[in-house]
Amino acid sequence: MALSPDLQHSSIKPLDQLRRWRIQIFAVTWLVYFALYFTRQAFSTAKVGILDDPSMSAMTEPLMGVLDATYLTAYAVGQFVWGTLADRFGPRRVLLVGLAVSAASAALMGFTTAIIGFGLLMVAQGLAQSSGWAPLCKNMSAFFAVSERGRVFGWWTTNYALGGLVAGPFAGWWAYSVFHNWRAAFISTAAVVALVLVITAVA
Repeated sequence: MALSPDLQHSSIKPLDQLRRWRIQIFAVTWLVYFALYFTRQAFSTAKVGILDDPSMSAMTEPLMGVLDATYLTAYAVGQFVWGTLADRFGPRRVLLVGLAVSAASAALMGFTTAIIGFGLLMVAQGLAQSSGWAPLCKNMSAFFAVSERGRVFGWWTTNYALGGLVAGPFAGWWAYSVFHNWRAAFISTAAVVALVLVITAVA
């Protein structure tokens, strides 16, 4: 990918190092948003198993709808918060926190049986999920000029399409084919996000 003219004359870093950084930033940020879809879809994958689990008899379909609404409300609120925090503390720190909270809340949902626990963890998951878009776009825009962002972001946004396509079957396979337990949908997707958290931290 050729560097745009305004970045070619950058005095911050040598051209070859800047090119490597651009490739690395593209790859890592793509992977982060791709991975977030795994924990994002864990609850929808687990719903069938939860309804069939006698120990979760208090979890009714209407209550699941309330939990979905709770998650979406937290997600909407987080969209207003994380962009500001990324400006103040940097996108990297915000993304690491978001990934950590997403993985932890998903893993805990794989063990909890309390409805109030599910509710609180759905709030945490919604806030964590919303930490992705604004900081990642800020990160990308720092390395790609305006004149090339349309093309670059066109490729970059394949992350959410592929994430949404792969995450559900992945969680379902672990939950219903491997462990035959809906809780594995949460734990397996939490493991994916935790792995990406480590990759992002050392990148």
